[in-house]
Amino acid sequence: VLLVTNADGPEGYALTAGLAARRGAVAASVAALNSTKARALAAMGVDVRLQGAPPQPTLFAGVDAAFILAPLTADREERGQELIAAAASVPNALLLSVVGADLPNVPPSLSAYAALERNFSQRALGARVLRTAFYQQNLLLWAESVRTSRELLLPSVLRSGLAALHQDDVIQTVTNLTAAPSDSTTGRSGVGERCPHALDDSADCRILRLTGPQALGGAAYADALTRSVGSAISFVAATRERVASLLRGTGQLDESEVQLLLDLLALQAGGPPSDDVKLVTGADATPVSDFFDENARAFRPVNPYRRRDDLRQR
Repeated sequence: VLLVTNADGPEGYALTAGLAARRGAVAASVAALNSTKARALAAMGVDVRLQGAPPQPTLFAGVDAAFILAPLTADREERGQELIAAAASVPNALLLSVVGADLPNVPPSLSAYAALERNFSQRALGARVLRTAFYQQNLLLWAESVRTSRELLLPSVLRSGLAALHQDDVIQTVTNLTAAPSDSTTGRSGVGERCPHALDDSADCRILRLTGPQALGGAAYADALTRSVGSAISFVAATRERVASLLRGTGQLDESEVQLLLDLLALQAGGPPSDDVKLVTGADATPVSDFFDENARAFRPVNPYRRRDDLRQR
């Protein structure tokens, strides 16, 4: 059984639902058993458990693998440290972190992940840190703006490349890393960079860097979106505050989440892609063009031009 923490948050719910569909034998800890997302997970066959504040070791009873997600809130470090402590006896544990958490002078929104990594790497049992790139799914926060303006308004730092990650690749990576030894074909014990803070080699703590297959600039994202929706979409390099205003206007994020997303974009822009997804899953990471194809309806401009005429204008 794999237990996913904070499974009723937006990130946790998407990953837990995907894992339940792909691997089965999934448990989830939630803040409230009667929440809409908790009930939806239970309907999928997920073993839903009350996380507790602070969570207790009994939360992980009968669990042989844990996927530890800290909440996307300002207190993510404190809550994440409590989960790491409670899961101390789980033999196979994964910590969700972010690409760039190891860099010096990271902004406060990301420093929590660095602290969680340091603590997690001291586990006496096996551990994997999954440093994830900015999710392609986050781009849905821009969908309404694209529909009304035909512009993809991204921070100016994205003139350089960003290797955004599809959440399905996280789901498949976790599925493979938590497979029973007899079912695993990944040779997972040797995959990933060695954790710099691990106590000793017996801990076998490894870091995987999960990214999309290509680092694309903002204009390339707009071109991929144009091909998917059939209407010309332009990349607009904007100030951080202008993008922050767009994100706040969605009504879907609190201020902590807005700053986290902007910090991720700033920190990861220009970084190279990694092949760790392929090393674990055996398949290339999902290109952003696939994501836009999957979600073309959400981005398609209101009253679009006919496709042929619109594309000719470009």
